[in-house]
Amino acid sequence: MIVSSAVGPSACALDMPETELNVTLVVPTLNRPQYLRTTLESVTAQNEESLEILVSDNGSSADTAKVVAEFQRRDHRIVARTNPETVDIITHWNQCLNLARGRYFMLLSDDDCLSRDYVRRLSNLMNQDPKIAVAFGKNLVIDRIGTVQRQAGGWNSGVYPGIDVVLDWLWLRRLPSETLLSMMVRTKAFREAGGFPSLYSGNNSDNAAFLALALEGFVAFDNTVTFSYRVYLESVGLACPWHYVARSARDMKRWFQDQCTQRRGFKSLSSVRQHELKAALNHMLEQQVLDRLFTVYRGRLGFFDWIRVPCSCGWEWRTVRTMLGGMGRLAKAHVREMLGTGPQRPT
Repeated sequence: MIVSSAVGPSACALDMPETELNVTLVVPTLNRPQYLRTTLESVTAQNEESLEILVSDNGSSADTAKVVAEFQRRDHRIVARTNPETVDIITHWNQCLNLARGRYFMLLSDDDCLSRDYVRRLSNLMNQDPKIAVAFGKNLVIDRIGTVQRQAGGWNSGVYPGIDVVLDWLWLRRLPSETLLSMMVRTKAFREAGGFPSLYSGNNSDNAAFLALALEGFVAFDNTVTFSYRVYLESVGLACPWHYVARSARDMKRWFQDQCTQRRGFKSLSSVRQHELKAALNHMLEQQVLDRLFTVYRGRLGFFDWIRVPCSCGWEWRTVRTMLGGMGRLAKAHVREMLGTGPQRPT
């Protein structure tokens, strides 16, 4: 059971009948009223009537409250709550899970959008088979102004064993989605699994939640509906310091060893599959940090930061060699650029 520290309309909704509503769609928000309006437009356009739209304000300025109140007057499905003081992101998400009254649960960041029938289609998909643990729609990556940059994921519409989807994701062959927050899950099962794990700075908590749930059953995809994921420099995943990502990767390894390996889904796997899953998780987490180092953090790190990276991540020597090779390629490119013998940076 997750104990909510929320102060609001209800401290806990666990004793309320989950069958009262079909889906709880949560929109946690903090000081992004400019995007929240667009998000709520897409949420209130959902054609699922048995829907609870829980807008949870984590201590924003007055502008956010005005936007929420405006939409609450227009749509009876909206339930609004506010934290009197800002709490960490995972505590906030778990407060919302604790309050959810729907049979199914999904969380939508306050700058993302859904196609009109996203909730209805995915909930109908999950209704077809109780063994479906997680469902996704098609994922589009959009920029700050909403222009589509690319389509993420590589799964066709259908239902697949969770372990197959997890391994393809961890080996970086096919992603279920650019952001795993686009998933719909069963509320009761998610609570029983402990909700979103409290990993450092919130990074990888959605990854861990998906991993735990997907191993318990099947993962379904419906590519006729879309989840638009907004990516820009100030978004949470890109704005945090590199050592937050490194520490959360170590936290996820610990969480996997201490908790995930004790769950029924993991224990039901053959020893060969268990070994592969551990290796694949290590691969994904190492690549996650390396990719960030050579893209987002490339121009932000000093010499001593690069030295600290392997220690912070607890990497093996083979991964350190990969990092050093990347640093060497960056150095060569920089020298060529200065000498005018290589590609020039755009001005």
